[in-house]
This record gives sequence, C-alpha cells and structure tokens, in this order.
Amino acid sequence: MEGRRRLATLQRHLSPRECVSGHSNPLDAYRRLARFPTEEMSRFIVGADIHEFKQHVWSTLSDDVLFTRPERELTMDDMRHVAFMQFKRVAEYEFLTEREMAAQPLKARALNNCLGAYDWSLAVIYSLQAGVSQLQQPRMHLRTS
Repeated sequence: MEGRRRLATLQRHLSPRECVSGHSNPLDAYRRLARFPTEEMSRFIVGADIHEFKQHVWSTLSDDVLFTRPERELTMDDMRHVAFMQFKRVAEYEFLTEREMAAQPLKARALNNCLGAYDWSLAVIYSLQAGVSQLQQPRMHLRTS
C-alpha cells in the first residue's frame, strides 16, 4: 500500500501534463531561482524549430480530453484500449507526415519523446506503426551500371 501511495504521489508531481499546462510542480520553486532562462536553454540545446514543435505537440495533447489522466486505476484491457484510442488521435493530428519523418529524423525523435513522456505504450505503438508503414512503401532500386 505504501508503494502504491508513493507511486501516486510521484505521478501527481511529475506528470508531464501538469508541467505543460501550468499547474504547480515541486520543481517550479527551483526553476524560478535559476539564473538562466530554461526556455532559452531548451532552444539552444534542441534548436528553435524542434523546441517549437515540442511545444505544439504538448499544447495539442494537453487541450485534448482523451489525454487527461484517468481518475481511477484502469485494468490492463482498459489501458490498452485508451492507448489505442490515443494513438488514433495522434495519427489524426498528423504532427509529422511520413515524408517529414524521413526528412527530419530529429523531429520524429522529438515527437516520440513527447509521446513517451506522456505514456510509453503510446510512443511504442506510434513508433511501430511508423516503422511498419515505412517497410510497406515500395523501394526504388538504383542501377549501378
């Protein structure tokens, strides 16, 4: 019981949704004491385009009711169902097309990291689907002679 309570407390305090949506987080006090702007640091490390893309993904997911945390503990079947519904919704949003994924692999990785920070089962489903769809595309064979 103690372990379950600790896990619930950690999830409540470290939830990515809470961080993005502006709710209070235990680390906020330390972030305010920082001597440098963390937004600027993020832009410097990942690049402005990736940073903006991640912010777009987070704001879109945080505004969608399907991505809110459940009030009660879900069964494994319910968790799978919710993850699949979330996968379908992410696919509807078309954050990246297959062409963009191939052209900008860092953006594809950023999307996967955003999805994983929310729920790794969702990130795995999305990654597997992206990989399978790339395998199904016809390949062009170049002649060497």
